[in-house]
Parts: sequence; structure tokens; C-alpha cells
Amino acid sequence: APALASVTESDGRQVLLVGCDGDVQQLLSDRLRASGLSPVVAETVEEALEQLHARPLLGMLAELGVGTSDPVGLVQRVRAFNQRVPILVLCTAASQDQASRAMALGAQATLLKPFDAGELQRLMDYWFRPG
Repeated sequence: APALASVTESDGRQVLLVGCDGDVQQLLSDRLRASGLSPVVAETVEEALEQLHARPLLGMLAELGVGTSDPVGLVQRVRAFNQRVPILVLCTAASQDQASRAMALGAQATLLKPFDAGELQRLMDYWFRPG
């Protein structure tokens, strides 16, 4: 049961990645691991909500305009039952209106792609602090 042990060790240090495309997901996963955090991946809003109900999470990173994800709907549905989990939204110039709506619904910050690695790290350090 080594896999089970690693899940237990990372409990409370997990960050949910929602609707991120492959390259962005890899970059974010690498950054999270380098910060001592564990990425958990959800493709859809429903998967994200299941993950949020199933485990303690330090936060969420949701990408706008990719795949079947609906980060604006996600923020709204998460805030209906969880006011505390920090939500960061990644967006492009074309999706800034959606990002503004996500902020109005309770997301903590938006990050415009292509994003600066230092700014990403600053936001993660600020919002995804264990304990």
C-alpha cells in the first residue's frame, strides 16, 4: 500500500487543478511539487466538486476556456458550500470578462496567460499555505 501512504502524507497539502490543458497542467504540477504541494487533477466541474467534497484542499487553480471546464460556474458552485478554499483563475486576454465574473463570485485572483512564473509562485505562496 505505498500509494496509499503517499496520499496520506500529502493530505491537507493538495491543490486542485481544474480544466487545465496538458502543458499548463504539467507546468502547474511541477510548480506545486517544487513548493511541497501535491496536484490533484479534475477535468470537469463535477469532478472538481467531487474532489472538494472528498478531501481537504489548500486551494484550486482553474483555467478558463479550456476543455469542458466552466470555471465561472465552478466558482459559483464551490462558494455555495465552501467560502474558504482559495480559487485562482488562469485566463487569456479573450477570457478576461469571464475572469472578472469569477472574481465577483468569489475567486481570489486571476492570472493572465502567458503568465510570469514569478507571479504564479507569489500567488501560490500567498494563497496555498498549509496550516
